[in-house]
Amino acid sequence: MAPTRSLALAVAQLSLCANLSHSSVPDFSSFESSSVTLQLSHSKLSVFNIYRPPFSSTHSKPFSVFLDDFSSFLSSATTTPHKFIITGDFNIHLDNPADRLLSPFSFCLFSLLSVLVDMFTSLRTTKITFLI
Repeated sequence: MAPTRSLALAVAQLSLCANLSHSSVPDFSSFESSSVTLQLSHSKLSVFNIYRPPFSSTHSKPFSVFLDDFSSFLSSATTTPHKFIITGDFNIHLDNPADRLLSPFSFCLFSLLSVLVDMFTSLRTTKITFLI
């Protein structure tokens, strides 16, 4: 996928963090991704960041391709031998029950993971970004 937007993942190295390393993530045609792994004092934490372009983008793929890619990504992420977080911009509005993308995306997501959607993340009071 041609870069449509730079993926920036900023991680503050706190005193708890002894080591930060970039992790490899498979390439997917429908979204960009990056990953870092933090070596904390007594454990590791991987942070995955995803960007899925909106339908208006020339780099957007059909939603069915995204679902297949994202399912593969989740299957891979769940084999991580330590805790992990998935975050990013999926361009899916979780707060809109009429959004036709919500149901298939939720099924894909909830079938493998527990999800916390707990904060407002845009100037509009909508929950469009979530923590997995």
